[in-house]
Amino acid sequence: PTGLSAGTYTYTLVVTCGTCSATSNSVTVTVQQTPTVTINASGSTTLCVGYTGGPTLTSSVSGCSGSVSYQWRLNGNAISGATSATYTVPTGLSAGTYTYTLVVTCGSCSAMSNSITVTVNQSPSVTISSSGSTTLCVGYTSGPTLSSSVSGCSGSVTYQWQLNGNAISGATSATYTVPSGLSAGTYTYTLVVTCGGCSVTSNSVTVTVQQTPSV
Repeated sequence: PTGLSAGTYTYTLVVTCGTCSATSNSVTVTVQQTPTVTINASGSTTLCVGYTGGPTLTSSVSGCSGSVSYQWRLNGNAISGATSATYTVPTGLSAGTYTYTLVVTCGSCSAMSNSITVTVNQSPSVTISSSGSTTLCVGYTSGPTLSSSVSGCSGSVTYQWQLNGNAISGATSATYTVPSGLSAGTYTYTLVVTCGGCSVTSNSVTVTVQQTPSV
C-alpha cells in the first residue's frame, strides 16, 4: 500500500491447497527517508548590471543518514559543474530575473529545495552639462544652471547633486543652479542618479570663482 513510513518490510505469501500449506520466498521492500533541503542567499539578491560579486547560495539538508549529491538548477535547468553544497552566482549576468533551486539526492530519493530569485537591474547612465559660464568672479549675481540627461532607466529616477563629493542638502531635482555668494575657489559638481536600486555618478562640471581684482 501507499503511505508506508521509512523502514524495511518483508512480504511472503502462504498458499493452501486442501490441507497443505506452503510459504513463498520473501520479497523485501525498503522505504527510505526522503531528504529535505532549504537554500539561502548570503548577500544581496538584487544586483545591477556590471556588479563585481554575486551572492553565495548555501544549503541545509536533513533526513539523510548517508551521502548526499547536489545539483543546482537555473530556471529549472541543471547548471553544469554546480554539484557542491554551495553555489556562487557568477558575475556578468545581463539584466533579468534568475531563479535558482537545488536538487539533492540521498540513496535513491531526491528532493527539490525552495527557490531563490536573483534580479539584475539595468544600470542607468547620466551626463550633466552647464548652461552659462563656469568661470565666475567673486561678487557674481547668478551662477550657471546644471542640467542632466538620464538614459537606461525605464522606471522612476531619483537625483542627488554633490559638491566636491558631498551631497548638497535639498538638491534632488534634475537640474541645479549654482548659488550666488561663493567665495574664490574651485567647486566640482556631480550628480548621482538612482533607478531601480542601481546608482551611477555623472561626469563632473567644475565651477571656478576667481578673485575680483581691486584697482
